[in-house]
Amino acid sequence: MGERARSRGSLSRALSSLVILAPAAGAPDSAALRLACAILGEGMSARLFARLRDRDHSLMRSARRSACAPLASQLIAYIGTGADTVDQALEGIVRETRALLTDAPTTDEIRARAAVQSWAST
Repeated sequence: MGERARSRGSLSRALSSLVILAPAAGAPDSAALRLACAILGEGMSARLFARLRDRDHSLMRSARRSACAPLASQLIAYIGTGADTVDQALEGIVRETRALLTDAPTTDEIRARAAVQSWAST
């Protein structure tokens, strides 16, 4: 699934992240990438955090933050969690990112994320 950084010693917190090559800004598919990141979103009400919370209860006891960002031809999705749930968190990020291909966002989901994005930009 890619490279994994390992740490020696004792950790209580960890960050699981997934980086995917993506279209450059201005490319025909860059709008779809921005929409995907808006749906996966940032914060506790976004799809990534909400679905991981609902499906992976043991993971979410220690989760603190999740986000998705389209940056310089990359999609970066991450979630901060406990050190003991890094692999579970990464599996959830991959699952939810892939799910965007088959589980299109609902109108309500798009409206909710648009409202969050609008509020955050004011």
